[in-house]
Amino acid sequence: MGHDVNHKKISRIMRENGLNSVVRRRKYRPEVYERRKLLKETVPANILQRNFYSPTPRTIFVTDITYLYTSDGIYYLNIIEDLYNREIVAWKIGDSPDSYLCIETVRLLAESVDLNDTIIHSDQGSSYTSYDYRDYLLSLGVKQSCSDVGECWDNAAMESFNAILKTEGFYAKWTKKAFRACKIPSQDVFEQVGNFIRYYNNFRIKENLGYLSPTKFLEKYPLGIN
Repeated sequence: MGHDVNHKKISRIMRENGLNSVVRRRKYRPEVYERRKLLKETVPANILQRNFYSPTPRTIFVTDITYLYTSDGIYYLNIIEDLYNREIVAWKIGDSPDSYLCIETVRLLAESVDLNDTIIHSDQGSSYTSYDYRDYLLSLGVKQSCSDVGECWDNAAMESFNAILKTEGFYAKWTKKAFRACKIPSQDVFEQVGNFIRYYNNFRIKENLGYLSPTKFLEKYPLGIN
């Protein structure tokens, strides 16, 4: 209206007349929004570009979080797979799909593998793009790679394992309907996760591995393939 009026006076007049602002109040301080904006603008590049081939063991990994439906609630499974032999090299279950779950999974892998100069690829989920997760990978010397926005095929190798786990590990044991309807106790689901990953790594053969299981392939070609 062209008038300079102190904001406190406006607030008083609004209170006296029972008026409320139609503009939604911001939930966080301005600096929080600025930090989030910067976070999105600095998301790691997509290094893999859907090239899911690794000639050397323990150098290129993919990771993802999948849901575990149980009668005790929904839990989250974070998995890391080695693209060399498609072996599941680390996994962890948590009650929240947060950066802590992802960091702890990488920490498990770091206990047995030197991750310096390796690549870990994921989607752009908030857990993977968080400062805590990114800083932890940086401290280990890991090169982080992220899928492009809305491109699920950019992490197809990891999505493939998730589908196998659910189809062969859960649905075949309890039926899809029972699993999705949260009919199975969490203890049984957690136990089945461990059992299936052990079976997948040690016994389930893959055509593209010369009809060997992931661990047998690694035993046969421990230094990599040309």
